[in-house]
Amino acid sequence: MASNGPMAERLQRVCHDTLLWLISVSLDRVRLLTIFAVGLTLSACVSREAVYQRSLAAPHPHVAESDFKQIAETLSHHTHQSITNVEALENDEVRVHVAFPSEQGPGSGDDFVLVKRDGRWHMLNATNIVVD
Repeated sequence: MASNGPMAERLQRVCHDTLLWLISVSLDRVRLLTIFAVGLTLSACVSREAVYQRSLAAPHPHVAESDFKQIAETLSHHTHQSITNVEALENDEVRVHVAFPSEQGPGSGDDFVLVKRDGRWHMLNATNIVVD
């Protein structure tokens, strides 16, 4: 048994050190994943504000400033694209064209129809039902 003593101690030390290293690496991965998740969440919040601010620069000659700000706020919750054009359709109804800043050409972007009800702007879906 005496001959196995130092070898057994060495093996136990190697296993113990390896276990500590594995625990440390596992915790580092959890920490990294947590930091990534928090960063992703914060970037989504920043993106919405950035989209809103970019949208405020769009021309909107037939829409009141207070309405336009509310329209931009509403759209910033539904798309990462910025407003490029606003077209008044009927009383309290507008079509808003949005696109990414790098894609401003013809055929790019999307159109949304918004309607003002009870003093607030709401998006309509394809069947003209309000989307909140």
